[in-house]
Amino acid sequence: MLKTPVIHPTIMEALARSGHFAQVVIADGNLPVGAMTGPNSTTVHLNFRPGLLDALTSS
Repeated sequence: MLKTPVIHPTIMEALARSGHFAQVVIADGNLPVGAMTGPNSTTVHLNFRPGLLDALTSS
């Protein structure tokens, strides 16, 4: 049951497509996504506001 007003539509789509034994990784921006992605994987970037700095941009 989802009880939050902020539900990312791409995350909802990926969860709806997933089945038994599917793996979901929720991590911060420093996770090396390129080493973990497969042919059926979906990467979702959670920038709620455009223009926010990503984890790789130094200040």
